[in-house]
Amino acid sequence: SMREGWQERPLGQVLRRRTDRLGVAPEPRILTVTEGRGLVDQMVHWGRRVATENVSDYKVVEPGDVVYNVYLLWNGAIGQNLFSDKGVTSPVYEVFTPTADVESRYLGLLLESPMLRGEFDRISIGSIQRRRRAPWQDFERIKVQLPSLSEQRRIVDLVGALDDAISACQQTRRRLEGALAKSRDARPVGMPTTVGELVSAIVNGLTTTSADQATGDGRQHFVKASAIEPGQFVPTEIKLAPNKEYDPKYSVRLNDILMTRINTPERVGHLARVDAATTGLLRPDLVWRLEVRADRVIPDFLVHSLSGPKGRELISAAAPGSAASTSMGLATFRSNRYQMPTRLP
Repeated sequence: SMREGWQERPLGQVLRRRTDRLGVAPEPRILTVTEGRGLVDQMVHWGRRVATENVSDYKVVEPGDVVYNVYLLWNGAIGQNLFSDKGVTSPVYEVFTPTADVESRYLGLLLESPMLRGEFDRISIGSIQRRRRAPWQDFERIKVQLPSLSEQRRIVDLVGALDDAISACQQTRRRLEGALAKSRDARPVGMPTTVGELVSAIVNGLTTTSADQATGDGRQHFVKASAIEPGQFVPTEIKLAPNKEYDPKYSVRLNDILMTRINTPERVGHLARVDAATTGLLRPDLVWRLEVRADRVIPDFLVHSLSGPKGRELISAAAPGSAASTSMGLATFRSNRYQMPTRLP
């Protein structure tokens, strides 16, 4: 039900479709609509130019304009120009300017939120999933509930304050991560040793099949590679596994030392100690379990040592591969030598 004082209006009443082309004007920044990140600067986002050499036929996008990808709107490919200057975007995208009787940024936040995803999916037509077209005429018919203009502005201010708080937290996190990286490498010089001398065994995970990837009943889950961050186990990064009997050696246990053996070059070889509840969690074949020799090294010390910059150099040397995917060489990883202080009595 609609809140008191709110109005239900079709988007066509609060958005004006624009089809202005750049023509012979100087080329401004080129904007691309993404799924999940909204409207972005193409060069910043992709690191390269994707647009055609001649962008005279590209549509002009003024500050505050809303743009959507007609083929990917169903998956949230919509965004607002938050830059202070105008840009241009693909001629196959649709561009709209908010009308004066609505707070422009409020409308942008509403359109980028998950609230309208069902409506976007409903108006998208076509049999090929990634090419389902969302006609602008149907987009304009979508009805939205709008509070008063003053309340729209208060909501925008609140969201802005939250964004600022999130940005400040992210900056603090980056500083702390830098300090953590330095502390991981700030260890006393010791005798050279190999990783293989510090672990008694490296246990493979379960080799999965297409049937193992099927949806289960929620009682058992596979750990994703993303569950293993450098020095941190993230128990929410899991996926359903079929409810059947698995060899107990594949179960994730409290205090296990886990390591990703296959991933992108930046993420392969991440280590973490499991410090959360593990009931029903399983290790897939992309995750090793390291059985650490407690008489030689404290498990957490090994995790943090191999998670620091110098440790990552060892990992990179043992994990050759392409820019998209690489795998850890077990023999090379075990034989890598580095300075490891002996454990104090």
